[in-house]
Amino acid sequence: MQFRDVIGQENVKRLLRQRFNEGRMPHAMMLSGATGAGGFPLALALAQYMACSHRTEEDSCGQCPTCKKMAKIAHPDLHFCMPLIRNRESDDPATVEADMLDALRAQVADTPYFSESEWYARLGDSAKQGSISAAASRRIVEALWLKSFEIPYKFMILWLPERMHLAAANRLLKIVEEPPEGTYFILLSVRPHEVLPTIASRVQQTLLPHLEQPTIARALEDRGLAQGQVALEVAQACQGDFTEAQRIAEEGGESPFLNLMQALYRGAIANRYPDLMDWVETVAKLGREPQKEMLAYFARMVREMYMFNLGQGDLCFSIGQEREFAQKVSPYVHGRNVGWLLDEYSTTLYQIARNGNPSIIFTDMAIRHARMILLKIKV
Repeated sequence: MQFRDVIGQENVKRLLRQRFNEGRMPHAMMLSGATGAGGFPLALALAQYMACSHRTEEDSCGQCPTCKKMAKIAHPDLHFCMPLIRNRESDDPATVEADMLDALRAQVADTPYFSESEWYARLGDSAKQGSISAAASRRIVEALWLKSFEIPYKFMILWLPERMHLAAANRLLKIVEEPPEGTYFILLSVRPHEVLPTIASRVQQTLLPHLEQPTIARALEDRGLAQGQVALEVAQACQGDFTEAQRIAEEGGESPFLNLMQALYRGAIANRYPDLMDWVETVAKLGREPQKEMLAYFARMVREMYMFNLGQGDLCFSIGQEREFAQKVSPYVHGRNVGWLLDEYSTTLYQIARNGNPSIIFTDMAIRHARMILLKIKV
């Protein structure tokens, strides 16, 4: 992966190159931003740039043996730590590492812009929530205390440190603060506020802004995912997240959660509790990760509805059926209940993430919807 393969983020690329060329590269950094902001490909490009023996001021050469191994995620001095499904953590450490690298190579070959749920699907179970366990941190320490094999540096790319258990973080504190010479930690976070303070305080943080719409539109056209006006509409709808842009372009703009939101609001508006209980039964079977994605999607759509309610449809990002639905339901989302709806989704997401009973949680949420949605007062 070269810097030229990373979509946008020109200021961050320039900053990282400048730090390295001036000898100011921190031994532990954290790139924070949305899933589709490009943190993962940027980390790969940075590691390849630092390792390349024929780099220019702008990029790695892409042709030397080191670059070719880095591009294939096959370099012995390039290490990864990713959230894994719990049952995989009980396997032999060598097997866990090999399986993770195989899945990662397949994912990057497909696209280096991927979400957490897509990663779990790659592992074989998108319904469960992964984690970084103490066993994973032990493998990190063992790998990094070995001497480098081919280059003066060793890299540890740690994706989603917010998924790290407390025991795992405690094992890493010493090596993150005082790593072996030539060792670099690159942490990639989507929710930096959830990273344990003991880890966050030991890394230099860099924020990755959302990608601009013209940049996303060009990237979609270059990859053959969308062309012309369609690419511009997708770039607007994804809200600066290229992972979301890929999904919209591939699925035609309609989220898999749209039907679930329509069913919830139909039941709430009609005040039909049997329909709401059917909805609860369907949603409770999804699994925790899809449930969390669904709630985040609901929150985005409520924002669209409220914008239409205020007569500000030109500020909405949705397209196609999502836009039609948001406009149709907008009279029911107004100043008296929009804050409550967003708080309810946030609270429900928190409870689901804490392994609460989904049937009880979503039953409570559905009943509250039936009460608040019927406050049909436009402000």
